[in-house]
Amino acid sequence: EEEKEEGAGGADGGAAEGREEKRRGRKCTTFIVLCPPRTFAHLCRIHCPPGTDLSDVRIDSDVSDYDPHPDPTDSHPVALAFPLLCPSAGSTSNVNTEGEKEMWGRGFLCTQGIGGHLTHFFRGNHHAYDFRCPVGTPVLAGGDGVVVSVRDGCRRTGVGVSNLYAWNSVMIKLDDEGGGGGGGGDGNGNSPSATAPVGRTGPLYAEYVHVDPHTVLVRPGEQVRRRQVLCMSGGAGFSPEPHLHVSAFRSEDDRAPTVAVEFESEGGGRERFAPKAGRWYNDMGEVVPEVAVATREVN
Repeated sequence: EEEKEEGAGGADGGAAEGREEKRRGRKCTTFIVLCPPRTFAHLCRIHCPPGTDLSDVRIDSDVSDYDPHPDPTDSHPVALAFPLLCPSAGSTSNVNTEGEKEMWGRGFLCTQGIGGHLTHFFRGNHHAYDFRCPVGTPVLAGGDGVVVSVRDGCRRTGVGVSNLYAWNSVMIKLDDEGGGGGGGGDGNGNSPSATAPVGRTGPLYAEYVHVDPHTVLVRPGEQVRRRQVLCMSGGAGFSPEPHLHVSAFRSEDDRAPTVAVEFESEGGGRERFAPKAGRWYNDMGEVVPEVAVATREVN
């Protein structure tokens, strides 16, 4: 039975309110724990309110071997287009401060970057980026390419353990493999940025995860263009809040480790940038949130 989930976690936990077809829900606390073998970790104490006992408590767990990234320094020279289309300034879904409301028309908060401590510490997620964004924000293709896979039927959301294996996503294989001089260019034959890093060339796949259900506009095998709308963002799967998870790989294999990529500005200089957690970005690069800063100082 699928359930709507609402979570609350500690320093390394997550919190989310979710939704599901039947609108059934439960509260949950989720711990993400990485510990050495033969280690006991005392995570919490369960308190049963009067009239209840442990039979009323549901405990889910997923124990997996730690699978670290085999080469955290691996990078690809191709730069991707920024993955989100800025919403209008009037859109204020899932914002936390008045200052953030002013930012929605200008950029998105990066909530977790490369090597993020919450979930970006293993082979399949190490080089990923997470961007907080309102549900329904258009998700854009990182470059010219072909759609490899689509998943858009999941309606679960929240931080319940069962959501670790349920999500929606779109993956594309980029036409540009970085063999034209060490930079990605814009996928239209234009010269790459002079700031392009040196990295091993080859096939490159970009994946966009937590897509809102039934909003995918493309199908496997379809050719797409750089900055073409692929789908709408959401929070499907293991997701503490609506956000877009973006990662790149050298193959479409389920066990493929991520590879580091940068994004390319739409400005005249086509500068490249690698988002950092806690900072705001749009298709021009980093956005300094003066309004948000001023609001915090006033409060």
